[in-house]
Amino acid sequence: MPTDNVDNEQINLQAEYDWNLGKVSIRPGVSYQSMSYDDTEYIAEIGNGYLNKERTIDILAGSARVDYRPTDKLRFVAALRAEQYNHPDDIYASWQFVSSYKINDNNIIRAVYSRANQSSFLVNTYSNYTWNVANMPYPRVMQFHGDPNHDLKTMDMIELGYRTRPTKNLLIDIEAFYNVSEGFGALMPTYTDYAIYNPLDVIMGQPAIARPDSINIQYLNLELKSKQLGASISIDWVINEKLVANGHLTIQQTKLDNYQPLNRNDIVGHQAVEAGTNAQIELAAWGQKLVNGEITPGDVPAIIKGTSTSWPATIHNNYEHQSTPSYFGGLSLTYRPIKKLEILPQAYFYGEQVLENQYSTEAIEGKFLLNAKVSYKANSNLTFYINGRNILNMDAREFAFMDEIPGMVLGGLNFKF
Repeated sequence: MPTDNVDNEQINLQAEYDWNLGKVSIRPGVSYQSMSYDDTEYIAEIGNGYLNKERTIDILAGSARVDYRPTDKLRFVAALRAEQYNHPDDIYASWQFVSSYKINDNNIIRAVYSRANQSSFLVNTYSNYTWNVANMPYPRVMQFHGDPNHDLKTMDMIELGYRTRPTKNLLIDIEAFYNVSEGFGALMPTYTDYAIYNPLDVIMGQPAIARPDSINIQYLNLELKSKQLGASISIDWVINEKLVANGHLTIQQTKLDNYQPLNRNDIVGHQAVEAGTNAQIELAAWGQKLVNGEITPGDVPAIIKGTSTSWPATIHNNYEHQSTPSYFGGLSLTYRPIKKLEILPQAYFYGEQVLENQYSTEAIEGKFLLNAKVSYKANSNLTFYINGRNILNMDAREFAFMDEIPGMVLGGLNFKF
């Protein structure tokens, strides 16, 4: 594999101005960012590296934020940002429109519509390396390319929220959200070659020496669309002067359209089979010419190749994506029986999730984790504490491919001087 060492230079310039006009405040701004990456100092020769030259991503942006309060109860906020990239050579706009209405001192409603885009990324734009694969089945050569003109991922979101304080010691915040993301992409195979290395011998009846020869992989935009619908609730409750409770819960469902369930290796395998068939057809054509006397044995090429660019027709719509748990949340209590002593039990939980990747499908069990910390403030400079993490010893993995994490008990002190 090529070296991952690069020299990096960054330039960041930003200017903003606050302009207050009574009920309206405006904040215009401009910014410029330039990020350069160069690996030529760390490779033996050009072609052995990841980038093989200095590569630069430039972003020139202009923005404006308008905050308008026509009445004491009503507020509108609009923010717009336009970014000009050198790669892709295009302008991307992002925005956020927020409105809130204060029904009374204890109830507020809000609505948000926003769009955000992913920034240009080095790997997607400038990948340029050859991987001579070892210790793996054929093909043994993979050529990776970025696409300087790819589309950036964008997400549109709608959010509706309601905040209420039914009593002076209880605050409840509820929101519903829906977002749509498009412009996904990945380094994916554009074509696979299959080679027959002894075509004349095969024509004469000898066994073939044939195998997938090479793969061309490029950053490709996919037709994938993600649609997420969900709701959240958070509660802050001051039970009394010594005890405070906090909690939050989110439920969500994500569905995908134009989802390709096969991974990169599956697509390469599909292309290799079709490319092999094309190579056999080409070989048969040369054999027929030889039998018909149209050519001599010396005219048969040393290598015959077949190529395939096709992908399997296995697109799914309305596919439920489970990499994000369908629910997750947390609870905490802060208890101060005396001024110097604090007891802080905390818990968080989440449902099952399934990570699908090109190597395997990993299921992560749902989990409930309980933590607790007790601290004693001896004086203004010295605090002793004991901290229990994962007290129930729920040691199942929390992320795919990661270690199991058992319970732990920690102790220590904080001293300021």
